[in-house]
Amino acid sequence: PIATPSDAPIATPSDAPIATPSDVPSSSPTSQIQNFASGAEDDFQISAKEGDIVFADNEGGGGRISYILEISKPPAGVPESFFYPDVKVFNNDCFTNIKDSSGNDDPDVITVASIGEIMQPPPSDGAENMDYRPVTVNVDVKQLKGSSIYSDQGDGTTGILNLCVRADIGEVVVTGGTSSLSFVKMVFTITLNMEQDFSNANFEVTIIEK
Repeated sequence: PIATPSDAPIATPSDAPIATPSDVPSSSPTSQIQNFASGAEDDFQISAKEGDIVFADNEGGGGRISYILEISKPPAGVPESFFYPDVKVFNNDCFTNIKDSSGNDDPDVITVASIGEIMQPPPSDGAENMDYRPVTVNVDVKQLKGSSIYSDQGDGTTGILNLCVRADIGEVVVTGGTSSLSFVKMVFTITLNMEQDFSNANFEVTIIEK
């Protein structure tokens, strides 16, 4: 034979990877996510003011809470629908659903009645880079007894209502799910006198924004 056969491998195998793995993403995140992650959120704001809150009576009983959401105007290239607020009501932790006396979800005692169109003209003290939408939340006083948001004060005529109205805009994908780009939480503590109209209720509100 021209050459002696050999069992030796042509090349020595190696466990070394061809390239070092990296956690760096292959593409850059969108500008929306960059704004959110970096805290540069001026283009993605939603807020509310205590001075805009109005308590009023509904025909047939119960009452309503009205206020105005202040929302950033969409920047170039971002659709207006991205800035349409998602408004929901919760217990005062702004997370868990309102329950009835049996522990079931109770979607009827507090309801988001309306999210209005962008106000034209805007409020006289409004900012040029913001849009303004009126929001109305209905309170069914007759269904409060036994609700997770209501506590009777023992005399049968006075009670405390603790609830959260939360509004979110935008959505981005994050680890484990999705997150809004910005939100405002309005945490109410309302003292009701069942012998008086809802419009006479005393209230305190804490407004939390992100």
